[in-house]
Amino acid sequence: MGMMHLVFLALYLVALLVYASAEAKMDADSIKAGASIDHVDGFVRRLIIVFIMVVIVLTLTLGGPWDMALLMGMAYGLWTPTFRLILNLRRGKDWCYISRSNRYDTLWFNLNWDGRDAGVMAYLFEAFCFIVFTALYFITNTL
Repeated sequence: MGMMHLVFLALYLVALLVYASAEAKMDADSIKAGASIDHVDGFVRRLIIVFIMVVIVLTLTLGGPWDMALLMGMAYGLWTPTFRLILNLRRGKDWCYISRSNRYDTLWFNLNWDGRDAGVMAYLFEAFCFIVFTALYFITNTL
């Protein structure tokens, strides 16, 4: 893995952070204005944009097909908690606040018997995914 490969990977990660921040700001503004959030439409739009970002990185780094899954896993582990954290902070909520208004957050409530630490569980799992997928990416690209 050469220096340019690392530069492209770093740019990808920064782009994910910027994109998650922008989406969180848009959702926070929509919620503040009283608009309802279409979670399915948002998910599909975000998935397509991240997929395009992954394809660009794969093209620039001459990555193999397995890299797509690893880059998507890294995106999940970085984009999702960044989006949630910024959305919560912009709304004046606790950093680990999650809501039953969407299926993803409801999953974490259902996995936690009292629901109090559901947000923390989500952050921990996402951090774990980011670490594992990043490690696998580096392992598969340096062997």
